[in-house]
Amino acid sequence: MSPPRRNPVTKLSRRERQCLLWIARGKGYIEVGMIEGIAYATVKCYLDIARYKLNCATLAAATALAVGRGIFTLEEIESSVLDDPDAADKDMKQAGDKQDQPAPEARRVSPDNPRQQHDEHPETERA
Repeated sequence: MSPPRRNPVTKLSRRERQCLLWIARGKGYIEVGMIEGIAYATVKCYLDIARYKLNCATLAAATALAVGRGIFTLEEIESSVLDDPDAADKDMKQAGDKQDQPAPEARRVSPDNPRQQHDEHPETERA
């Protein structure tokens, strides 16, 4: 006897839906992360949850099922590509520009007290 199939959920969160929509538009995990301003691992997590909720083994199946259930339409998939083919590239460039900003200077931590932060060199003794 086969195990009972779970009832697939059709309600996706806004992020799950958006990530799946970008995948349907042909973007990869890294590109989706750059466009949405989230980490690769976060994109993967959202897509894994979406696949689980839709009871699909692959993203292609999840995308097809999402269209079939009206979670998004073929027009939504095509709209950004047809309206402005470079829109996603612009979004990725802007996301990349944000990442190119220098990180704040790291503070040194005293070896005697790891919670104490100061600007002197850690090997310098304090008077």
